[in-house]
Amino acid sequence: MNINITLRDPIASDANVFYEHQADPVACRVAHFDARTEKEFTQHWQTITSRDDVKISTIDSDGSVVGNLVSWQQDGQRLVGFWLGQNYWGKGVASRALELFTQSLPRPLFAYVHTSNIASQRVLEKCGFMLCTHVACDNEQEFLFRLD
Repeated sequence: MNINITLRDPIASDANVFYEHQADPVACRVAHFDARTEKEFTQHWQTITSRDDVKISTIDSDGSVVGNLVSWQQDGQRLVGFWLGQNYWGKGVASRALELFTQSLPRPLFAYVHTSNIASQRVLEKCGFMLCTHVACDNEQEFLFRLD
């Protein structure tokens, strides 16, 4: 299946879709991420959209919000993350979107992914990220990837 995607700046209504994506119990289990309540998500969204160091793109497919990409500074590193609606998993959307997104970002870039999240690891690898190290974080095991 060939899905046409574009990246664009988020609009206010995108946040509703992003909230639903991050609240998906299957996605949370795969990502080892605890979903935020609607109030927590709204506060988080307001915080990140007001920060100068944060870049967010909506992944759009023919007018439908597919997911989002985000980049931010943390502990002297520029990190990236991505989240897609489950209907778009396994179709190459994340890899294409991340490749487009990272073209305009300064290097090096870093991404953390849970050791059991093989699909996200593959997305990073397809986009040229290399495994750097294994990290223990809050009783979880993560890999740190780097793109130069």
